[in-house]
Amino acid sequence: MTIQNTKSLNINSKDNYESTDTTGWPDGLYETTLGAWAGEPLIREPQGEYEQRLKLNDNQSENMD
Repeated sequence: MTIQNTKSLNINSKDNYESTDTTGWPDGLYETTLGAWAGEPLIREPQGEYEQRLKLNDNQSENMD
């Protein structure tokens, strides 16, 4: 598999952005990075089954302090 990035982005440098939004992210970050992935489509693989754990009774949970 060959991954080729057609856009060169430097999103790590705060010098590229004059201000930040209310959440602290640089203004324009999303607009700059949106659509930057030029490789194969990303696929989320199956996550498997949840781990089955023993249930605690009331006495066990009180002693965990």
